[in-house]
Amino acid sequence: MTSETHVVRLFVYDLSRGAASILSRPLLGSHLDGVWHTSVAVYGMEYLYGAHGISYTTELHSGIGIPDEVIALGVTEVPQELFHQYLDELGKSTFRGELYRLLRHNCNTFSNEVSQFLTGNEIPMKLLRFTEDIENSPIGQLLVPIIEAFSSQGTAIAQSSSNVSTIGQRYELATNGALRASASTQVTVSSSVQEASLMVIGT
Repeated sequence: MTSETHVVRLFVYDLSRGAASILSRPLLGSHLDGVWHTSVAVYGMEYLYGAHGISYTTELHSGIGIPDEVIALGVTEVPQELFHQYLDELGKSTFRGELYRLLRHNCNTFSNEVSQFLTGNEIPMKLLRFTEDIENSPIGQLLVPIIEAFSSQGTAIAQSSSNVSTIGQRYELATNGALRASASTQVTVSSSVQEASLMVIGT
């Protein structure tokens, strides 16, 4: 039997809303196209990482907005259930929320890790290196709080969205294919959060 394949895409957001392209040269001495936040889209869901940990929601419902760019990463035969088991392990180890670092261990690091697991392909290098360009600039360290503000705003919007929730460590597949919290996990969920959009990655 042929395994089912799933298209894997990278959603790229400029959290500066175009400000980096205008202000980076006078401030940094070099041009930055944007302050990049990325997420991986597959199985009709969007997977993200930030200071809150790993989360997911229905595609284009993260609360961040419309991606500035969508990049095809490849296809995967990894079943969604196995992928969620993999994410559960990441969420308990290398991608816990408290390990998030703006310049060194961020959403782009996560997207790159996940892309390689699913497709064997890395995300574009410019998305991994733009923080190095900032850090290595003469006044880059002075701008880190500003960039953190952009990043915090973007992730806060995503975290407060009724479509995204960090609610526990266990999940199960419902008979209709939707993901829901396991009965063995105590959770508190706003009534506006629908079953199919629950985030249940380990913390």
